Amino acid sequence: MKEVEIDIAVRYGGEEFMVILPETPLQGAISAGERLRKLIKKEVNEKIPLIYNGRRFMITSSVGVASLKEDDTSNDLIKRVDQAMYDAKKKGKDQVCWIE
Repeated sequence: MKEVEIDIAVRYGGEEFMVILPETPLQGAISAGERLRKLIKKEVNEKIPLIYNGRRFMITSSVGVASLKEDDTSNDLIKRVDQAMYDAKKKGKDQVCWIE
């Protein structure tokens, strides 16, 4: 039987990306977000240092996570994910926040 990949990663805005994990429960998505956040912080900054006017900048990520509820529309889910991402930014960036 052929394995089917169903997870989707897309660019959602200027510097925003969305990863859709349709068969992953909330805790698994939070774990995936944390792994991605750590990977970006470590690998991107080590392999592609960002230096401007002699000053080094760190690239980090603020990750929002939410799960689809029974009566949700896609817009409902996107609003909660967006809110969780902004919560992560307000709390100091470089972290994962979620809305249940």
